[in-house]
Amino acid sequence: MPARLLVLCTALALAAGCGGDKPAATPPATPTSTQAPAPAEPEEAEPTISGASCLAPGNGTKSVRFASEDRLAGYLMGAGRRFVILAHQSDGDACQMFQLGVELEAAGYRVLALDFSGTGKSRLPASAETRVAVDLAEAVAYARDRGARSVGVIGASMGGLAALAAGARVQPPTDAVVALSAPNEFGTEQVPSLRGFPSPLQVYVARDDSYFTADARAFVREDRSAQLILLPGFSHGIALVDDALFARIEQFLGNHLR
Repeated sequence: MPARLLVLCTALALAAGCGGDKPAATPPATPTSTQAPAPAEPEEAEPTISGASCLAPGNGTKSVRFASEDRLAGYLMGAGRRFVILAHQSDGDACQMFQLGVELEAAGYRVLALDFSGTGKSRLPASAETRVAVDLAEAVAYARDRGARSVGVIGASMGGLAALAAGARVQPPTDAVVALSAPNEFGTEQVPSLRGFPSPLQVYVARDDSYFTADARAFVREDRSAQLILLPGFSHGIALVDDALFARIEQFLGNHLR
């Protein structure tokens, strides 16, 4: 995954800050100061990636809606019963994960990328409160309703928190979780204790990515079976993913999704 992804993130960084939810070099005093996701795009607009919709004809994506009253939106790619759910950062929507989805589809997985509440094509709940862990649990349920035999989750930054928080309580448990630069807290949500976390877990973070590194270390202290992979530099979330890291993630998924 690759050069294309790095080029993509460079382009998005200029327009929307693809590098992460907060600049690593000058982090806020505490994680709890993270702002809520930006308002959703107008209903008639499609999420965009590199200036063109990731839902455009020919991209291999199928728009879907799910959860109560079809509140949540996203897209499907690929076929089969091994599902991987992609959970985006707070500075993006489902299209932020498109290139990763392309690589996973090529590796033989069926991909479901969701727009969290209030982003992309997803509506806010009646409470107008974003609950990313609830949204992700709904995505897992949708994948299982579509015939998933196994379900993995990859979440970047805010999406990583959602993957951990939902993974701690979804039943039956997901088959694998990958967290990229996940914070312990985001807005009103917090990762619960990961002691006894029911899914195989990989945690990736850049060594110089501020308090995200400290949070990652805390996660694996609680879940001693988790793998912590520290990467050089300060890239954040989806920007961490290059060819070598994708190969490692794909091997991890292949070991656990049958």
